[in-house]
Amino acid sequence: MPEEGIENNKLTTDILKSSLAFQGNSAELYQNAVEEVRRLSTDNRSIYPPKTFPDVRNPIPESSLRTKPSERIMEGALSPAEAVAVKVILDESSALAQSLGIGWERSAKLRKVLKLPKEGWGHDTIEAICDFGGYVCIAAGVRELLLADEKFKEGDIIKKDWHDEFAKPLRKDNLTIGENTSDAIVEYLTSYYEEHIPQNSEGAKNEKEIETRIASRKHGVLLGKKLYLETLKLASNEFSTSVIKDSNS
Repeated sequence: MPEEGIENNKLTTDILKSSLAFQGNSAELYQNAVEEVRRLSTDNRSIYPPKTFPDVRNPIPESSLRTKPSERIMEGALSPAEAVAVKVILDESSALAQSLGIGWERSAKLRKVLKLPKEGWGHDTIEAICDFGGYVCIAAGVRELLLADEKFKEGDIIKKDWHDEFAKPLRKDNLTIGENTSDAIVEYLTSYYEEHIPQNSEGAKNEKEIETRIASRKHGVLLGKKLYLETLKLASNEFSTSVIKDSNS
């Protein structure tokens, strides 16, 4: 059950020090992701991200990792190591989102897990973790454009904007979604939060609460980055960091 990681700190050895919902149980979380990637990559099949990432309103993901692309505006295959890291972020963010609003005791534990200050907004922090995972998937789509040397169609503003944001850090990472690309995702989302949260305050009553919401989002996206990169490094010891391209891609 997703909430076990929050309730019990003695289930298994923690191999992911950045784990959140699954503190104390991250070895099982990681191993489940590894097994899923091994199964999906049989016969050198491409691995694609989930159709969507969860959020606090829709905490159950629509799908897990896939071997077929979807109709998303921007999508690309993941390397096996990246797929493990994306799967861990998917399961962590879903478990955290499901844990919101289930009573004071659970909320207090959740705030501790997220290392929130007293005034921090938990739902914003969790949303930002979900956002980070979603933008890893967008970065995979930008990489797909680079690998295919695809040209933009006239008026394709969204693809061009994302290309402009992530193409350079992807090249710095040798076309892996590594530290430079992760930093670019954090920078992009931080700028987005600073611009859009004041325009859509969602319950914040004054300037201080708006600033707290922005700070909570910044905190969350850094948590997502830390967990992703730690998992990626671990998975790179047993999986390729290169994208598998099969004949069905």
